[in-house]
Amino acid sequence: MDYGRVRTGIAALIGGLVIPLDPLVGSDWRGLLERIRILMSEHGEGPVVLGLPLSAFGRHTALSREVERLAAFLSQAGLEVALESEVGTSAEARDAGVEDRRDGRFDSAAAAVLLKRHLGMP
Repeated sequence: MDYGRVRTGIAALIGGLVIPLDPLVGSDWRGLLERIRILMSEHGEGPVVLGLPLSAFGRHTALSREVERLAAFLSQAGLEVALESEVGTSAEARDAGVEDRRDGRFDSAAAAVLLKRHLGMP
């Protein structure tokens, strides 16, 4: 997932392919948890991979600290959570031809890059 305060990009491993899904609008953690549980019931269990937005120098930011709190919230809800650096995911999504529009598709494309990276997929 590519968490954001306005939108959260979501991708899932479906039939061996990483697929970008419709983003979640808003930053309601309970709504996000419910969406994750629905996706897991439809597509199978697995770790929730959260993008960690570090600075260009690899330092934590206000948003990365928020993502770490979200990871703790999801873990306390019983989910397996993995953090993956977001460095370069936007560039990779752009290189794949996804436009950075405000409809959330770009966020979900970045989430797909994160998930592929976590799984060691090209």
